[in-house]
Amino acid sequence: MNGAMEPFYLSVVAFGDGRFAEAAEHARRAAELDPASSVFREAAVYLARVVVDGKSGVYVTGEAFGAFIRGGSNTRLYRATSAALGDVYSAFQGADLLDIGTSATASPFYQP
Repeated sequence: MNGAMEPFYLSVVAFGDGRFAEAAEHARRAAELDPASSVFREAAVYLARVVVDGKSGVYVTGEAFGAFIRGGSNTRLYRATSAALGDVYSAFQGADLLDIGTSATASPFYQP
């Protein structure tokens, strides 16, 4: 990684603190140090956009979030996806997954 992990880490910390310009600069540096990393590259692109346009909420209204957590209009797809993920997670006994987007933890033992 050519030392790219440290500036990427610093970009995540700065983003969490609301220091978006600093986060963008650290992410740009990480992408520069490891140009093969799509994660670093896309983080730099996203954070540069946040600096210009500001951070936007994924769910603009409470109704949108409510629709999401109820499975939207495709509950069969959500059930099938949950079941497939449960099968994958069961191979990792004792492991947890943190969904940063919702700050929810999914245990391999969770059954929706």
